[in-house]
Amino acid sequence: MNKQLRFKNTLFAAKGALEEAGTRFFLSSGTALGAWREGEFIEYTHDIDLGVHETDFNPKVKETLSTRGFTLTAEHGTPHDGYQLTITNKEFDVPLDIFLYYEEDEYVWYATHSRLCQCMIRGFCRWKFKKFDLKPMNFLDEEFFIPHPTEQYLINKYGISWKTPQDFTYRQGILGRYKNRINEFSLINTIRMLKKQIQTL
Repeated sequence: MNKQLRFKNTLFAAKGALEEAGTRFFLSSGTALGAWREGEFIEYTHDIDLGVHETDFNPKVKETLSTRGFTLTAEHGTPHDGYQLTITNKEFDVPLDIFLYYEEDEYVWYATHSRLCQCMIRGFCRWKFKKFDLKPMNFLDEEFFIPHPTEQYLINKYGISWKTPQDFTYRQGILGRYKNRINEFSLINTIRMLKKQIQTL
C-alpha cells in the first residue's frame, strides 16, 4: 500500500472517530498545507496534523479512536492548557497528532512538546495564529474543515514562501523555519533541562 493511501485511510478512520465523539476538527499545519497547495499529503511528511478548538473537544475522543484502531503514543498538557494527543493507526502505521487550539486576546494558539520546547516558560512551545473561521473543503473526495482564510493561516505558519515546497525537520522548524512560535524562552527551564541531561550521562 503506497503512502498516500495509508495516510488517506488513517485520516478517514480518525474522521469517523472524531465525528462519533461529536468533536469538530480541521486539517492543520502540514496536512492543511498539503491539502490546499497540492490536493494530497505532502510526500515528505511523516504524520497527519489535525486541530480542534478547545471548546469543541470531547474527552470521549480517546475512546472512539481506540475503537477505530488507534493506539495512544503520547499525551501532553491538559485539555485546558497546551493539549496534544499523539496516536498511531495500528493497521496503517501512520502517526497522527491532534492539537487543541486556544483563544487568547486577538489570536489563537496551540502547543507542541519536545525537548527543545522544555526551554520555554510554560514547558512547551506555543504557536500563534490570527483568529480564523472554519470552512469546508473537498479533500480526497471527502469534506473536511480547514482554517479560513486559509492562505493567511499558512502564511502565519510558514511565511510568504508557503507555496514553495521546503523539506525541513521539526527541530529546524522550531529554530526558525516555522514563523509563528511565541518567543517565551526561559533560562531557568533551560538550565533544568541541561541538568537532567547531565544526570542521564
